[in-house]
Amino acid sequence: MTTRRITSTLCLSALLVAVAAQLPAQTAHPVLSGFLPIDDYILEVDGQTDSGARLYLSQRAASMLILSDSLGEPILLWARSMAVDRLQSSDLLASGPGYDVVAEPDKSYIGDAIPDQTTIVLPIEGRDVKVLPRPPLIGDRTLGELLEHSPGYRAGMDAFQPNAAAMAALRDAQPARVRVFFGTWCGVCKQVLPNLLEVNAGLEGTQLTFEYYGLASPPGGWEDPEVTGSEVTGLPTAIIYRDGREVGRFGGANDFAQPAQVLQALLAGSR
Repeated sequence: MTTRRITSTLCLSALLVAVAAQLPAQTAHPVLSGFLPIDDYILEVDGQTDSGARLYLSQRAASMLILSDSLGEPILLWARSMAVDRLQSSDLLASGPGYDVVAEPDKSYIGDAIPDQTTIVLPIEGRDVKVLPRPPLIGDRTLGELLEHSPGYRAGMDAFQPNAAAMAALRDAQPARVRVFFGTWCGVCKQVLPNLLEVNAGLEGTQLTFEYYGLASPPGGWEDPEVTGSEVTGLPTAIIYRDGREVGRFGGANDFAQPAQVLQALLAGSR
C-alpha cells in the first residue's frame, strides 16, 4: 500500500470515529429496562430444548426477553397480559450482564401466549415454542455441573471476593471433605451459594474437596433419605467431614456470606 493510500485510510477512519462520537447515544426505555439473565426457565422449540437460548427478566417491566437463534429476532413476553411482541436486535442495549430496550423500539405484536399450568406456549407461527421451568439439579453433582445448569451462579462468583487470610489458611489445611446440600429452586441458594463456589474454585488442588447434593423441589426433596439421614433442615447447608466423621456444619445466608472464614474456623476447631 502506498503512503498516499495509507494516509487516506487513516483520514477516513478518523472521520468515521468523529462522526460516531457526534451521534446521540441511544437512551433506554423508561419501563423496558433492567433485563437480567435468569436460570429458572428453559426454551423448548419443536419438542427440543434450545440450549443456546438466553432468557432475561425485568422486574420493572414485568416481562421476559427471549433471545434464540432458532426464533430469529428477540421475543418480548409481557407477564400480566401474556401479549408477545417481536423486537429488532438493534432495539437492545447491552447493560452489564443483561439488556435494556431502546426508548422507541421497533416492536410488533404477534399474538398472546397461552399459559398451561407450568408451561407457557408462545404464538410463533409454524413452530411449537414453549417456556418451561428448568428441571432442578438433583443428587450428587460437581462444580462444573452446577455452573452448566445454572450459569447465573457464575455472575455471583465473579462478584464475590473471599477473605484472603482465610483462603491462605485453607490452602494449607489438612484433608477434609465439604458436602453441600442445595436446591437450584432455592432463593437463598441463588444469592449466597456462589460465594462458596468461588471458595471451592480457589481451593482446587488442595486437600479440601467439595461435593454438592441437589434437592428435588419441595415437598419431595425434604423426604430424600440422603437429606433426612444427614439431618438437613435448611438450605444451603455445608457439612464438614474429617476422617469419616462430621466435625462441623454451617448454613443459611449469614454463614454463606463469608464461607471461607466460617470454614477455616470450623476446621481449626476440629484439630
